[in-house]
Amino acid sequence: MAIFAAALYLFAAPALAQDSAPGQTIDQKIIEKHLAEILSFARDDGFEYRREGRPDPFAPFISEKKLQADKSKEQEGLSGLQRLEPGQLTLVAVVFAGKSGYAMVQDSIGFGYVLRKGMRVGMSGIVDAIQPNAVIIKQKYKSISGQSQYRTVEMVLKKEGEN
Repeated sequence: MAIFAAALYLFAAPALAQDSAPGQTIDQKIIEKHLAEILSFARDDGFEYRREGRPDPFAPFISEKKLQADKSKEQEGLSGLQRLEPGQLTLVAVVFAGKSGYAMVQDSIGFGYVLRKGMRVGMSGIVDAIQPNAVIIKQKYKSISGQSQYRTVEMVLKKEGEN
């Protein structure tokens, strides 16, 4: 604090000297008054931050390990199509038998699955509709505000020769 006051004195004196008329000397009391005003803003109020018993304010709320553990726990009870998200599947064929439609999808390994309306796909997706050239899947998700919302994922049947 003493170093700060000395530095202010060294820099404040020439500044105050420029404000005075040429040939006049600066009164020591004026300098001390201005320094007292400046130092009144820099007073030590006695506050000291103590970290004991408090979490780090810059640490993330959820760690990567916890996210991976939660994800593995969620996938333990899932089987078949529920382990695969719609983006990991390719629509191969669509067949209509009467009023109901069936769709065949394939994963990256080439393993095939049959979809019907109402089946679960992925963690939160449900087959909403099967159309002649597409399958519509509704996925439930939580928005930033915590409300449940739905997004639609459309898997399109590609024509022969398309990638």
